[in-house]
Formats: sequence, structure tokens, C-alpha cells
Amino acid sequence: MLGVVLVAATTGWRVVGVSALDQVVVQVTDHDCGDTATVRVRRNGNLLVETTRDLRCTFTVTIANQGRRTVSIGEVRANIMGPDTGSVLLAESIAGATPQGDQQSVDALHTLGRDLAGGSTTSFDLVVVLNPEGCNDGVTLTLFGFPQVELSTLRVSRTVDAINDLEVNNTIRTPGCGPHDRAA
Repeated sequence: MLGVVLVAATTGWRVVGVSALDQVVVQVTDHDCGDTATVRVRRNGNLLVETTRDLRCTFTVTIANQGRRTVSIGEVRANIMGPDTGSVLLAESIAGATPQGDQQSVDALHTLGRDLAGGSTTSFDLVVVLNPEGCNDGVTLTLFGFPQVELSTLRVSRTVDAINDLEVNNTIRTPGCGPHDRAA
């Protein structure tokens, strides 16, 4: 009987934790590229960035805890923007810090390590620059759920994608696409 009670309590605890994480929203709420890039906000809220040689964009990422429980914010991940990425974009900083690479150095990672009380929000900046050695071969690259944030509460962890996607239209030729681009 004690085992049944423990299983029920553990399951209830987990359900409460999952529910708390379901009430957290991650989204890019602002962007500033100055005159270094053209950015359009699409009807669905996604951002479309046109690359330039001097591209430098600051994306303000807001995390809103719409629930009542405090959640812990762990690692922020900017996919294919790490130090050894082949993409045309590099994450120069996340929350003011130089990001580390994942095991392959393809994704950019930074641990925020903060708690977010229920009913509150927090924001950080993610600065992106052009990777002149990168490639997307002149097509539009879509980074789904940009960026991703690891959240936890009550011993339940989850990576939450932002509700926005970042679309990057490479309008310049970069040498990372192969030898045919090196003379450009």
C-alpha cells in the first residue's frame, strides 16, 4: 500500500512540474540590426533576415512564466550558430557572454542559471554576426524555435523552443559553399 501511495505522489509531483513548464513562453520580442541588415517580421511572427557582409543583429529574447511556480532557466541554445558552424550566422554573445560550443561546436550554448518566479518575465540579448566562412548557398535557412531554452522545476526538465522561427536569406556569396564561391 505504501508503494502505491509513493507512486501516486511521485506521479502527481511530475504532473505538477510538467504543467508548470507548459506555462512558460520563450520568444524573440525585439530585434535591432541597425543598418547592417534588413529584417522583416512575417505575419506569423517569424523574423526574416537578409544577410550583409557587416551583419550584426541583437535579438531580445523574453521568457515569460505565465504559471505560479518558479522555474529554473538553464542552458540557452542557438542552433548552428556555434564557433565551428558551417552556417552563415555566428552567435557572438548570449546574455553578454561569449557562448561555448556543443560537443561538435556547431551549436552555441550559454547557461543563464537564473530562477524565474511565477507571473514574471526576464529577457536577455542574443547577438548574431555574419560568419564569412559559412554557407547556406543562397537559399533561405529556417531555424525553427529560435532560440531554445532549458527549463526545470520540481525535478522535471525540458528544452522549450521559442515560438518564433528565424529565417535567414543569404544574399551574399561566402567561401564556405565551395570552391566556386572563393573568387566572389
